[in-house]
Amino acid sequence: MGSLVLVMKKPLGRKLDPIKIFQHATNFQESDHALRKAFPAHDPKIMLIAQPSMVLSAFASELYIKCLLCIENGKVPNEHNLKTLFLQLAPSTRRRIEELWNDDIKQPHRQETFNRIRAIPGAENLQLDLLYALKISGDAFIDLRYFYETQKAFFILDAFPNMLRTVILENCPHWTVTPATLAIGPIR
Repeated sequence: MGSLVLVMKKPLGRKLDPIKIFQHATNFQESDHALRKAFPAHDPKIMLIAQPSMVLSAFASELYIKCLLCIENGKVPNEHNLKTLFLQLAPSTRRRIEELWNDDIKQPHRQETFNRIRAIPGAENLQLDLLYALKISGDAFIDLRYFYETQKAFFILDAFPNMLRTVILENCPHWTVTPATLAIGPIR
């Protein structure tokens, strides 16, 4: 007997509630956070969860950007590339996110991380500006899931969901007390 496969398409023109997108993104971000906490950074087993963790982070980033777009214009594009989505945000929102990014990359632990990444063959010319990071990590949700095919993926946006979440909560501070986000706060 054959198996039944359901294909669900998003209804066109449906109005989405940005808080639901926010809560969904938060679930993925919190899952990433819990996964990373499961192993100390020096544990060799950390490599078991590195790519799955990055996939969760990339997807949380996509959802948070879509939440911001929904807040700004009521629309959620059927797009997955993080740079493409980011460029659809209002200029003031992009500037605020870039400000948070620039503050973050100045931190000594972030500089240390980027220097380790630069030691990877092919990553010697890694740049730290956000648009470059979005360019090389924009399709990470796909690239990391199918890494076994290409053996190529760079993801340097692990702190990006925190920045997006911060901007969302600056615009919607009452969302910090929603049931799905009570225990979360800033994720580091």
